[in-house]
Amino acid sequence: MRSAELKAYGEERLLMEQETLYRALACPTDELLLTYHTIDAGGGETRPSYFVNTVRELLPDVPFSTHRTETVRDRLQAERPAVELACAYLSGDRTAAVRAAYDYYKDDERVKTRRRSGAAEDR
Repeated sequence: MRSAELKAYGEERLLMEQETLYRALACPTDELLLTYHTIDAGGGETRPSYFVNTVRELLPDVPFSTHRTETVRDRLQAERPAVELACAYLSGDRTAAVRAAYDYYKDDERVKTRRRSGAAEDR
């Protein structure tokens, strides 16, 4: 007997995502915080998702505010992955996110150690 994997596509997928949105909006009693990335990994600008705009339309009387993170430290809240990202700079990766992480963590002892070990390997 053969088995088939069933996946949701198109309109069915959209309906499933709308149900998830409904459930998320129906549960909070005091406060709801929706977030989205305004900058992608390459440093490019992004737009709010369809769902953020849908919520704004459904709840027009609810105040909506935006907060744009301005510092690298705020963007790199998960320290270990951020340090690993900074170390990718030492391997030649020069994407905007890697450069930002390296600029912030270049004086961190973990990055300095990696820099020294890389220099020793080059000899």
